[in-house]
Amino acid sequence: MNQLPRTQNPQIIRTDFSDHSAWEKARSKIRKPYGDNTAGVEFIDKLEYKDLTKEQLLKLIPENYNHNFFIIFDRLAAAMPESPLLIVDLSEEPGREFRADPSQIFGIESNLETSNIWFSEFANFVNEDGIYCGYPIRMEDVDPQMDRDTIASRLDSLLVSRPPKTLDIRQHIRYWIARIILNSYKKQLQK
Repeated sequence: MNQLPRTQNPQIIRTDFSDHSAWEKARSKIRKPYGDNTAGVEFIDKLEYKDLTKEQLLKLIPENYNHNFFIIFDRLAAAMPESPLLIVDLSEEPGREFRADPSQIFGIESNLETSNIWFSEFANFVNEDGIYCGYPIRMEDVDPQMDRDTIASRLDSLLVSRPPKTLDIRQHIRYWIARIILNSYKKQLQK
């Protein structure tokens, strides 16, 4: 079995070939533009990966792999109407997983690749079915008439975990800058 290919962008690996329309539907949701951008992912659609498990794929990761996660379109994704993809951590807690709606791949990819949000933070916000369907608070959720204390309490309810130990110095700097900005915003709201 060949190792996973080295790619410019994180990979979505197809391991289930039972329902081509489900695969195309998921790809269509992933490719949906967000403003001028689309998810920076590469689709690996090769029969050599048919029916491989997460554990088997983890063994196929080449040395010095340049991504901190990969995504699997597996049997469960093909079988469920929402096609929840399996997101697999390669950095913070290698092998940890969660499922995500394909429409959320843009946000997951862009934030994990830049270390704006940690894998564990996405994994902590799955719904009762174990599927990540979006971050729990968005600007659309904040009513313009909402008072500052309510907004601050919503921000406080978001879990911000410590950075993983496997990060390089640039990722640590991004983490602490993000924390400083978030804390400063919370303090401004409390005034």
